[in-house]
Amino acid sequence: MKLNYAIGSDQGLVRGNNEDSAYAGPHLLILADGMGGHAAGEVASQLMVEHVSQLDIDPGNDDMRSMLATAADEANRSIARRIKKSPETDGMGTTLTTLLFNGTEFGLCHVGDSRGYRMRDGNLERITTDDTYVQSLVDRGELDPEDVSTHPQRSMILKAYNGRVVEPTLKTLDARPGDRIMLCSDGLSDPVTDSTIETTLSSEGTPEGAVKQLIGLALRSGGPDNVTVIVADVVADDYADTPLPTEPLIAGAPNTGQELDPRPDTSSTRAAAVIAGSRAAKQAQQARQAAASLDDDTPTDPKIPEVPDPDDMDDLDDLGDLSNANGGKGAKTKGAAATAGAASAHGDGDDDDEDADDEYDAADEPATKKAKKKKKTPKKQTRKSRRGWIVGLVFIIIVAVLVTCFFFVDKYMKDRYFITVNANDKIVINQGMSSDILGGLWNTPYQEACLNANDNLTTIQVGAIESCHRFGLNDLKETARGSISSLPGGDYSEVLQQLHRLAAEALPACVIRKSETPTPAPPTPPTSSEAPRSNNTPGEEPPTSTEPVPTPTTSQQVVDDGNLNTPGVTCREVN
Repeated sequence: MKLNYAIGSDQGLVRGNNEDSAYAGPHLLILADGMGGHAAGEVASQLMVEHVSQLDIDPGNDDMRSMLATAADEANRSIARRIKKSPETDGMGTTLTTLLFNGTEFGLCHVGDSRGYRMRDGNLERITTDDTYVQSLVDRGELDPEDVSTHPQRSMILKAYNGRVVEPTLKTLDARPGDRIMLCSDGLSDPVTDSTIETTLSSEGTPEGAVKQLIGLALRSGGPDNVTVIVADVVADDYADTPLPTEPLIAGAPNTGQELDPRPDTSSTRAAAVIAGSRAAKQAQQARQAAASLDDDTPTDPKIPEVPDPDDMDDLDDLGDLSNANGGKGAKTKGAAATAGAASAHGDGDDDDEDADDEYDAADEPATKKAKKKKKTPKKQTRKSRRGWIVGLVFIIIVAVLVTCFFFVDKYMKDRYFITVNANDKIVINQGMSSDILGGLWNTPYQEACLNANDNLTTIQVGAIESCHRFGLNDLKETARGSISSLPGGDYSEVLQQLHRLAAEALPACVIRKSETPTPAPPTPPTSSEAPRSNNTPGEEPPTSTEPVPTPTTSQQVVDDGNLNTPGVTCREVN
C-alpha cells in the first residue's frame, strides 16, 4: 500500500506569525505545533521536523515506534542546546504527532494537544489522546467531554518537547486501502467540531480538497490560532486514478513569508479582528503605563501612606523616616529589576534611608515648606492615576462584552446552515443565520448543488469552476418551489438531507424528439401474367382481399418523449 497525501497551513486571523511546522512524505507524516510566542515557538517546531523527517524511508520490519521515539528525543536535545545557547528562548517548546508508514501499518508517536484522526468505513475515530489538563479531568470522570471546548483551561498542556525529558505515547496502527488519515493542530480541532470534520473528510474526494476545506472552516470560525492540516489516503499498490506524490511537502513556519489566502468575510472573522485590535490596544496601553512609571519618580500607589504635616510632629527626623518609607514602596512599583539594582548599589535598606535623609538635608528651603510640597504632590498624581485606571478599565470591559457577544453568536452560527435561492435562481447552502437582519451580515454562501440527467446530486464550493448543471428553482416542480423559503436551518447533515429531498421533487430531464418519416414497403406484384379482370356484378360490393397489408417500417425507433420538451414546465434542462 501507498500514501496519497496533501498538506496546508495558515497563521490564522489573530496570530501575528505561524509557529506550526508540518511535513508529509511517502512514508512519514509530521505535525509540530510550536509554543512560546516571542520565545521562538517556531524554532522548536522546525527543529523537531528537521530531525524526525530524516526517517522518511521505508522502515521495513524495523521497530517504527522506537525509531520515532529516538528521533524525537534527538530533536528535544537540540531544543535544549538552543535554549542554553540563547537563554532568551527559554520557554519555547513544541507538540508532536507523527506517523511512520511501512506499507502495511503505522507507527505513532504523540506528545501534546495536536491530534490524529482516522476515517474508516465512513466513521471518524481519534487515534491520539490530548496531553492536556482538561483531558485528564475527562479521564478521571470529573468533566464531560462535551464541556472540553468551553473550559477556561482547555489550552493547558501537560506534555511538550521543551528541552526537558518527556515520555511520548507510542503505538502501532493497522492500515487498509480506503483509510483516510488526518493530522491537525489545535487551530482546527478547537473551533471546528468533530462532526463537521467527519462530514468534510467524507465529502471531499481528494486530500488537497479536504485540506483546503478544513482550513477554510477554521478561518470561518474565527481563526483564533495557527491552523495546519495533513490529509493522507491509504491506497492499494495498483492505484491508478491519479499520479501519487513522490516528493516531500512542508508547510507552516518553514514557509514563513508566503502569501496568505484571501481572508473570509464572516461574522467570526470580524470578531477575530476585534480581538486582535483589542489585544494591540491593550499592549499599547501597557507600554504607555510602563513608560509613565519610569518617568515618574513619585509613588502612585493609593495605599502608600501620606507624609504627615510637620505641625503635627514633634521632631522633623520622623518626617525623614516616613519619607524614606514611601520611597522604598515606590521603588517596588518599578519591578524586580529596579529593586535588584537598588540592592546592588546600596547594599541594604539602611543605606537607602541615609541617602534619603541626605537628600532632604541638602535642600535650601525650610523643612516645613518641603513637607507640605511632598504632601500635596502624591495626592494630586494619585487622583490622576486613579481616573486613568478607571477609564482604561471601562474600555476593557466594553471591549470584553463586545467580544463575548461575538463569540456567543459565532458559537451558535458556526454549525448552522440553511437552503436558499440566490439572485440567479440557483439553490445554494448558506452558512449562518437565515435572518435578513443587517442585510445578511450573519450568513454567507457556502456551497452550490449540481444535478445531472441521472438525478445524481453533488455539492461544490460557491464560485468553483465546475462543468455541471447548477440545481435551480426552475428545475423543481411547481408545487415544490414555494417550499424552499419555509425550510428550517440546522447542521450540515440535516440541510444536506433537505437538499436531497428537493432533488427528489425535480422535474424529469428534457428529451429532444427525433421524428422519422415511415418508408412504405413496395407493392406485391400479381402472380398471373394476365391483367386482372373484374367479375363483379353491377350493384355488388367488390370482394375483400385476404392478402396481408404491408406494415410501414422505419430506420430508427421513434422515442416516446412523453411531452418532455418544455423546460421549466414539463422538464428541466441539463448540461
